[in-house]
Amino acid sequence: MLEATGATPDALAAMEHLGRNGVYLLTGVPGRRGAFTLDAGFLLHGMVQRNQVILGPVHPSAEAYRAAIQDLWLFARRWPGALSRLIASRISIDEAPEAFRHPGSGLKQVVTVGE
Repeated sequence: MLEATGATPDALAAMEHLGRNGVYLLTGVPGRRGAFTLDAGFLLHGMVQRNQVILGPVHPSAEAYRAAIQDLWLFARRWPGALSRLIASRISIDEAPEAFRHPGSGLKQVVTVGE
């Protein structure tokens, strides 16, 4: 599910519609419009029980990307071959629904877009 409103109460209320194994991508930046009540324990319990994930991407600078590449290079140098072993398979976006229904072995399946 993708949220881009930035309306905090609405964004959190929409979470009840997130399915099992769901990913909720929050891209809206919430405004500071005052407090509201939230049962965080109930929310977190439901997320764990339904294996849900919330992601909030950031807009990093070019320097942050360079630092990430440097970190990956250092990781690869320290543990040769480890990065490639993390990826179980690469699938097209058209194959993604089937991969979610029948996940293969391995740690990560990479979904490629536009190739």
